[in-house]
Amino acid sequence: HNNKNNKKKSIEMYTLYNSNQLSCKSLEETDLKALKWLNKAIENNYPKAAVTLDDNYTRLRIPNTTQEETDLEIEKLYTQAAMLDSDYTMSLVNFYLNRKIKIDKVIELLESIANKESSYVFLQLAKIYETARYDKQDLSQAKAYYDKLVALGYPDYKINIGDLYIRGDKSLPKNQN
Repeated sequence: HNNKNNKKKSIEMYTLYNSNQLSCKSLEETDLKALKWLNKAIENNYPKAAVTLDDNYTRLRIPNTTQEETDLEIEKLYTQAAMLDSDYTMSLVNFYLNRKIKIDKVIELLESIANKESSYVFLQLAKIYETARYDKQDLSQAKAYYDKLVALGYPDYKINIGDLYIRGDKSLPKNQN
């Protein structure tokens, strides 16, 4: 019960500082207080706080940090959120995809939640394998995920499969049926 109170107090304190209803001498100091309370919420196993904190890291001025350090912090927060609640896995996936980093990890994360037969997850995996953008191009893998989408009741993806055959590569010979 005490943990629930801590979580609630952390969120309330964060909200007061973040909305400037409670403030310090400088805006920077107020932002840091807000971040401190949000970190406390994370310590009390509140996954939404980690995602909220990411939003703040991208918005707030964090003194004496580089973009790389900020990104490491954001990655850590998304990872914490995903570990507490798998619904936040896509936030971590999108973080990596937006930066075109750790694509192997993205594939691993997506495959770990793909067993829920999520059309969105299958589409993400198909696109990763279809394009050269992430250095993971493998048209036969892309086709396998488009096949899953068709099997889930999305016949429009047959067009994507046809496009794959037209393009062809070493894993999927051209014009094969």
